[in-house]
Amino acid sequence: MLVDHVSGETVREACDLVLIAAGFTGPELDRLGLNLEASVTPRATLRVDQSWRVEAVPGSTPVFACGDAVRGQSLIVWAIAEGRSAAAAVDTYLNGSTELPSPLEPYALSW
Repeated sequence: MLVDHVSGETVREACDLVLIAAGFTGPELDRLGLNLEASVTPRATLRVDQSWRVEAVPGSTPVFACGDAVRGQSLIVWAIAEGRSAAAAVDTYLNGSTELPSPLEPYALSW
């Protein structure tokens, strides 16, 4: 659903994926079924492997995470860098290699 902020009109559009950039509200681990100790870090963020993949998600379809869900509340520049790195990891997973930049490894320290 889209809302035109000028006219106030609401428009419904079909889509396959919706990304919400709402600032840090914390990952909704219960709703994702990831509220188990193996799924989270000591900071209550999602645990990922070196390719940004959430290891605790069962099944053959991978789930990748980055930004606030992995790092916790931080600066937008970290989320952008992690998003670029996660995109490169997804591209590598899908195509076997990538030419996309990957400026960070998971858990590069900013704190």
